[in-house]
Formats: sequence, C-alpha cells, structure tokens
Amino acid sequence: MGTKKRRHLTQELLAKFQSKADFIQYFEQQLQLYVPPEKMLNKDFTKQLLAEEKKLLELSQVRHVHVPHYDELSVKKFWPLMHADPAFMMYMPDPTPDGRLPEREYFWNVLNTLQPAYVTQLVDHANALRMTAQEDGDGVDAIEITDEWWEKLQAKPFISCKFRAARMTPT
Repeated sequence: MGTKKRRHLTQELLAKFQSKADFIQYFEQQLQLYVPPEKMLNKDFTKQLLAEEKKLLELSQVRHVHVPHYDELSVKKFWPLMHADPAFMMYMPDPTPDGRLPEREYFWNVLNTLQPAYVTQLVDHANALRMTAQEDGDGVDAIEITDEWWEKLQAKPFISCKFRAARMTPT
C-alpha cells in the first residue's frame, strides 16, 4: 500500500507499548485515529493495521451517528451484508472463528462515515416502518390476542396484588 514494510522484533514494540491499552491510547491521543473498542482490537487486527492491510479512520473524519436499537438495524443483520464491501471491511477486523460481531457503535460510525446516505436511508426506513406500525395499532405497545382470549381476560373483574399492596401501605 503506502510504505515499504520491514520486519521488526516484537520486543522492539514491547519496549514502547506494554499493553493493548497503550496502543489504543497512542492511536487515539497521539495519532488522532478512531480506534475500535478494546475487545475488537485483537492481535491479528493490530498486525494488519501495522502492515497497512487494514486501516483506522482519522478522528476528524468520523461521522458519529445514533442508530436506534431496532432488530432490523442490528449488527447481526448487517454484518454479513457488509462483507462484500472491501472499502468497509478495510476498517473492520476479520470475522472471528467464534462468530463475534463488531461493537455496534463502532460498526455504525464507520459505515456512516463511508456511506452516510445509505445509513440515513436505513434509519429513516426503519423509523417509518415503526411509525406506520404504531399508527395502525400494531406498534411496540400492541399485542396480538385472539377474540376468545380477550373475552376471557375481560369477563371477570380483577385487582392486581400490587394495587392492593399500594393501597394498604400507610402514608
């Protein structure tokens, strides 16, 4: 990619960086790079970064985004879809054998930095679906109940034990 590669002894790096936290601190504070959470910055990803096989975004480039915690916007759903995008995968660790997923905030911030229109479209679409469902009475605060069950639940009066306990408590 950019510069000539040379092999260095691990001990040379260990003299300067004694832990993963030291690498993270150096990358963030000295180099001003957007670093994934510590659990994502494994040995293999760090080696790929140092060999320029993978990249980190500059902090000033990162377009932070808040993505709602909807099932349809889960990392689990989008991780397999994004494997085909080499530009995106350049900033992500390779998939792990145990199937660990990237951290949600890092995943969406990187994707939003690289493809902001796509992320906006996804979030807007998910919100629109949620709003339509709520307007139709099928939203988060609704549950499907058969007519037979609804009649059984409404047939006899009932007072919750929590309500009785609250009324018996002296004020």
